[in-house]
Amino acid sequence: MADAQKKQIPGQTERPPSLVPAPLAGVISLILPGLGQVLARRVQRGLIMLGSMVSIIGLLAWRVREAAHREVGIWATFSKALQRQPFFIGLVLVGVLALWLWIAWDAYRQAQPEREGGIGIFALIILIFFVLGWQIGGIDPYKLVTELPEAGPPLSQVLWPWKVAFTRETEFISAGADILVPCDDNPPPPPEEVEGQPYVMAEPTCGELSSLDENNEIIPGTTLSLGARFCPKHRYPGLVGGPHRQRVLGAPGRRVHHGADR
Repeated sequence: MADAQKKQIPGQTERPPSLVPAPLAGVISLILPGLGQVLARRVQRGLIMLGSMVSIIGLLAWRVREAAHREVGIWATFSKALQRQPFFIGLVLVGVLALWLWIAWDAYRQAQPEREGGIGIFALIILIFFVLGWQIGGIDPYKLVTELPEAGPPLSQVLWPWKVAFTRETEFISAGADILVPCDDNPPPPPEEVEGQPYVMAEPTCGELSSLDENNEIIPGTTLSLGARFCPKHRYPGLVGGPHRQRVLGAPGRRVHHGADR
């Protein structure tokens, strides 16, 4: 026979030809990652790459903004974030550039006849997500090794780093102490401390409020020393038996509260 004919495997369907030439598919994916694959009739592959690129750029932009949230302007924010986290941001930027070019090359290959898709590009996508998730989860490598049994929750953040994807149980505890304003002959006693219960104390338990003189200058009121204990395992600055936080009375009839999330 003059012309060799290809043998078709039973049950195998022939892939439809690309809608655009291979070079054009590569250029299109260079402009919009994944679109070249879609035009090459590899729709699922192209949509995965487009979604991955959008997610990676979005997460990176969020981390840059978090690292320099006080800066104004895109360039100032990026420069400050790069100064604070040069290794992380630089590594992800190199990965994004490599992925962008690889997607364009992949679109060129997919638009050619008899080209099957490789999985190497997906390994790079997973690696970039892993680096982003590692930084977002705030994983400490030393603790990861020394406290391996407790590493499950941080690792779950690497696999699914979006904040809305996980929740934390929150418990709010509070305690209060009465302060009499102004003072009289019978100031309230300090609250009794109960073992295992949140506790707040103030010294003294009465005082005078801050006020303004004729020049609108503040006349400080009575200075209070506040201490608190919320639970045996958690201690905070200003604890009972430790350094106290000082506060100045500034509103009548106020009940002092301390609270904490744990």
